[in-house]
Amino acid sequence: MSRVVLFLVIEGNGNKGCGGSGGDDQTFTRLLEDECELFFLRWYNETINKEFAKIDTYLICSSTNPPSEMFIAKIQKNYPLVNYIHCPHEISETFPAGWFNTPLAGKWLEENVDYDKAIHLDLDMILLKKFNSEYLELGPGYIANCATYHPDFPDDYPEMDGLTKRFVTCFIVTTKSGHFYTKWWNIQSRLQQEYIDKYVDELIPENKEIWWRYCNLEEHSVDRMAMIDGEKIAEIEYCQFGNTNGYGSIEDNKEHINKINFLHCHVDGNWREQIEDYAKMRVALISGRGRRL
Repeated sequence: MSRVVLFLVIEGNGNKGCGGSGGDDQTFTRLLEDECELFFLRWYNETINKEFAKIDTYLICSSTNPPSEMFIAKIQKNYPLVNYIHCPHEISETFPAGWFNTPLAGKWLEENVDYDKAIHLDLDMILLKKFNSEYLELGPGYIANCATYHPDFPDDYPEMDGLTKRFVTCFIVTTKSGHFYTKWWNIQSRLQQEYIDKYVDELIPENKEIWWRYCNLEEHSVDRMAMIDGEKIAEIEYCQFGNTNGYGSIEDNKEHINKINFLHCHVDGNWREQIEDYAKMRVALISGRGRRL
């Protein structure tokens, strides 16, 4: 029987967050410790996620900004299956956005943990119902299943450096043997250095489009893996909704509500109201007051 693990990336509150990409607020940070607590409340709820609430979790911080000791102690006390790993790398100090840490932490996972498949989720992916085990099925030769942007909401810009924005790395399933994270890390590192060499002093938040592209090299690297390097990465469609750009609201996704597994929403957003909207729509469909899907 294959061993499946859950892989999460964390930093302390007051991190680089989204790097200010795609918006006017250039000091945007994430309350990642708070998001992590909400994530675990849902994931480890055996009422809705009995099977997958029993798998080992690796909560990895690859930056020099770790969570507080109080937070770590609380998580380890409440969730014994969580393995907190701090493997700081000085290169993280050059990252324009916190999500650059994901392939770096994933590379550590591939090199140090014995597993067959890994589920990666961003901390603001709030579980709505039992995790769909079909997501764990990878086709022959595929190294990953990865979420995609909603076709009607392709992020701030639909293209980047000649490639259509396709993959959103908030949800990925990989095999250890496919070395997905190591490959991703190598491409991201190379592209980051190319941007540094090309734009030199122009890589500042005030140069919004260049800065946005720089901050989005993380996902662009996965697009390049699939569309240029020929790596086999399957698309996971309609697995989420949210009020953040790129995923669409519950209304935008109502045709695919049975596929939705997650609400993608920051902990300081209106996640309670969105969960209620999702539940009401599900009840209406089941009771026949809405159109059956």
